[in-house]
Amino acid sequence: MTDAAPDVPSRSNARLHPADIAAIASAVVEQLREAPAEPAGRFVDAATLAREIGVETSWVYRHKDKLRAVALGDGPRARLRFPAEVMGELASARAVSKASPAQAAPRRRRSRGARAGMTRAGNPLLPVNGEGV
Repeated sequence: MTDAAPDVPSRSNARLHPADIAAIASAVVEQLREAPAEPAGRFVDAATLAREIGVETSWVYRHKDKLRAVALGDGPRARLRFPAEVMGELASARAVSKASPAQAAPRRRRSRGARAGMTRAGNPLLPVNGEGV
């Protein structure tokens, strides 16, 4: 006796009708259209990313979560890689911020004291190279 159900054809004589093949192919194409695209881009290391966006490497490591870092391996010191498209995203964000700058607080000028040649406490400065005497 066989374990297969009576209406299921065995492997040796299973055949699909061309219309069934076309229907399966159409269903697969539709599924692929609806599925989110997997990132298939390249990845860069922290030093490359830092150099390309003009920041220190330590800044990249501090912001690794926002920069979508991927750890290569387990452990606290696993090497990190970053999606290369992050560079483009940061560059475009930087271009937008330069095009419409936020109102920056006015810079304060450093005080030079009440008068030139005086300290902040009002005492006279010592002469340098015989000047100011």
